[in-house]
Amino acid sequence: MHHIEDPLFRTIFNQLPAPRLIVKADAPFFTIVCTNHAWQEIAEGDIKDLYGMAFKEVSEQAIVNDELRRIIQELLSESFVTRENFILPPYRLPQEIGNEIGKWVQPECTPIANDLSGGISYLICALPDITKEIRNKNKLKLSRQNEAELLKEQQLLNQELADINKELGQTNQALRMSQESLSQVNRELENRILERTRKLESSESRFRSLFEQAPIGMCFLTGEDLLIELANEPMLKIWDCSLKEIIGIPYKTARQELGDLFSFDSLQEVYHNGETCINNELKTKFFSKTGWREAYVNAIYHPLKDQNNSVTGLMIILSEITEWAVARQKAESIQDQLNLALESAELGTWYIDVDTREMIASKRLREMFGFDPYNDITLEQCIVQMDEDYRDTVVEAIDSTIKDGGRYEIEYPIYTDQEGKQRWIRATGKRFSGRDGKPDHFSGTALDITGRKLEEIRKNDFIAIASHELKTPLTSLKGYLQVMHAKAVQMEIPLFLNAVSRSLGQIDRMHMLISSFLDMTRLEAKRLPLT
Repeated sequence: MHHIEDPLFRTIFNQLPAPRLIVKADAPFFTIVCTNHAWQEIAEGDIKDLYGMAFKEVSEQAIVNDELRRIIQELLSESFVTRENFILPPYRLPQEIGNEIGKWVQPECTPIANDLSGGISYLICALPDITKEIRNKNKLKLSRQNEAELLKEQQLLNQELADINKELGQTNQALRMSQESLSQVNRELENRILERTRKLESSESRFRSLFEQAPIGMCFLTGEDLLIELANEPMLKIWDCSLKEIIGIPYKTARQELGDLFSFDSLQEVYHNGETCINNELKTKFFSKTGWREAYVNAIYHPLKDQNNSVTGLMIILSEITEWAVARQKAESIQDQLNLALESAELGTWYIDVDTREMIASKRLREMFGFDPYNDITLEQCIVQMDEDYRDTVVEAIDSTIKDGGRYEIEYPIYTDQEGKQRWIRATGKRFSGRDGKPDHFSGTALDITGRKLEEIRKNDFIAIASHELKTPLTSLKGYLQVMHAKAVQMEIPLFLNAVSRSLGQIDRMHMLISSFLDMTRLEAKRLPLT
């Protein structure tokens, strides 16, 4: 059954005179696949509405008569179990499903095997008309009876008359029973009609309640002129009008007053081709008491069809998303400005999922680490590019930020080519939480600070060399001054002693200043010894 949806199969299947039903072999549900047109005479409502539903659940809609419903269920079950073609005795259709001429059918069910697996995939249930065969058999039987009666007419005339009288009595009794049965059937039909009427009224009430309470705009248009038949409050709010102002008016006439300038051509197209039209984030203008205003909507135009699949009207669903669309446009503008700022500052960016550690890197970040800017990279690949002495520190800083939050800020060298050329990176980032308050991702920026770092290194080297060159002559000078201080003490020359003491003090200040320079360079280079 690989061609159920084939148009040719559908056409041939629908033209078959006997009612036929195709269900899946998924007992006990027996999901309805399709039926032909002839099945509609024994069904309640449009049988197409039951496609895809379990026959077990919708059997009352699929078959009106209780007895015939039981026969079909038995037929499906037996054929499914035996995996063979199963035929039940002839059955006379009741009058309640249009059998006014005593129509007889031969219920049968045929299992259809899967071409590949050999298992039973579908069951085809059919009710072929055998009225002529039944009538011919009855006629043949009656003819034979008449022939036999004619042969015995002379001998059994009195007996035949008695038998006829007896048969007439039985017939009268059967007629009385039939009349009682028909009366019972009529009463049942009347009760069912009343029950269905109540159900229809209840369904209509529920539909109207759902329609009126729907949070989105909805309206119904009928006829080729697309008359506005019904509209709910959200739709009237979008159009800024009352139902009395537009009810019964052709949409083409009312649209100018409604300010709905975009949709009439689309509605006509949907009405004529019978296909649903969906427009998302459609920009339009609506007229309100304060004048025209721009608006964004999500619009759906859906054709309404009758049993003959002919379009009789349209359903319009409008959802105004102006605030959302404007907010999205602002967000996109802000994102564009941010991207421009990042490009101008030559900043690289990254995004790391806190659970999977999957990394999304910007083009600039890939270039910084020496990768192809158009290929994806991983966090592990970036760590490999770092100086070995810094890798553990960087990994610990990332893990700490993801686990405890706080700000991530670190500088480290990387090697981006086989020649071992060093570059310095300054990275800053933060852990962000999702809407549920749980950690969601870790993201931030990276800046190439190689130039600045090299300047710092050269500065520190210069300070170290200059400090060393200054300390050597100062040490010698301090020694001479200490000798002169001793002589001044022995000679007891106050002026000379005071001058030498001040000079020694200045020498000590110079030593402290030079030591501070050296400590500063060691601190920046992270090589200050702990004492």
